Amino acid sequence: MMTGRMIGHGMYGGGINMLFLFIIFTVITIAIVYYLIRKAQLLNPPSRHQIQQNQEKVSDSAEAILRERYARGEVSDEEYDQKLKKLRGEKTNEEQEENGIQ
Repeated sequence: MMTGRMIGHGMYGGGINMLFLFIIFTVITIAIVYYLIRKAQLLNPPSRHQIQQNQEKVSDSAEAILRERYARGEVSDEEYDQKLKKLRGEKTNEEQEENGIQ
């Protein structure tokens, strides 16, 4: 004889439905966290100083690679000077001659 016990799986229908609801809840939570992080990044863009530091790091690493290639003999003296000037934003001799500057 049954006394007051509920037969079946209750309101949500058991394990499969609970798993499905858990997965949906998890995906929604992850989406909200991702949205908030992206929004925070967009509201706080990098400063000019940070951008300049990043550009200097890239330039420094490019110069380091060029120095290594020069040390291994992969680049001649002229090529090294020309490429170094380009990396530093200076005008090369060829560019100066094209512009009529000597």
